[in-house]
Amino acid sequence: EYMRELEQVRALGYATAAAELEDDLSAVAAPVFDHAGGVAGGLTISAPISRVPRDALARLAPAVIKAAREVSAALGYRPR
Repeated sequence: EYMRELEQVRALGYATAAAELEDDLSAVAAPVFDHAGGVAGGLTISAPISRVPRDALARLAPAVIKAAREVSAALGYRPR
């Protein structure tokens, strides 16, 4: 199941978590790449589930991906 979830994260370009890390926490994360194309880290936004429910996470993902791409570009990453 882990590998299936990882494949989905790669395909989408982001990961979500809702009540997985803490009971009242939801989060969206996207990878940040370095100049060589390796994953240097991640950019995450998080909020209480009461303010950002699970069904809102996919709507926030494009903004997180955009910000992660900007950080990646600042690190010298250039998509191929």
